[in-house]
Order: sequence, then structure tokens, then C-alpha cells
Amino acid sequence: MRSLDETAARIRTAIETECFREAQNLLDEYAAGVEAVWQELTPEQRRASRLPQEALSLVQWAHQAVSVARIHSSRHLDRLTGALAYYDRDEHRQSWQTEV
Repeated sequence: MRSLDETAARIRTAIETECFREAQNLLDEYAAGVEAVWQELTPEQRRASRLPQEALSLVQWAHQAVSVARIHSSRHLDRLTGALAYYDRDEHRQSWQTEV
């Protein structure tokens, strides 16, 4: 199993490159890793641990980054949809027929 830091870095890379399916799989792996590490800690270690804050910070960043990516994609789609209103399909239709 990868370290939590390595998995977190891979999550960031996956989201930054818009590989969202991979990011989801890595987030599942990360959650399982956090749970496993947490279970191994003593109550004293848990009180002193920054693990919950680090995990929450990563998930909040991921949520924000994915939300921004969705907004960008939506705006891009809106621009494309608007441009299609000016597209004359008949003008761009290719035909192998010859006029006599």
C-alpha cells in the first residue's frame, strides 16, 4: 500500500489533470489508508494527530478544484452550444454527387 502522502500527491495530480475517475479511486484508497492508520493509533496519539485536519483539508481542496473544473467545462459547453446556432449544416455537408 502506498503512503498517505504519496496517495495525496497522486490525488492532486489526478484532479489537476482532470482524471476524475482515477482521483475517485485514489480518494477511496486514501480514505481506507486514513482509517487503517487511525485504528493503529492510541487515544493519546489520536488527540495529538493532525491526520483528521490533513485529510479534511485534502478533501476540501479536491471538492473545490473539481467544482471549478465543472464550472469551466460548463462555460465551455455554453460557448460551443451558442456557436452551433451560427453553423449551417447544409453548407458544410459533403457530397459525392456531381451536378450535371
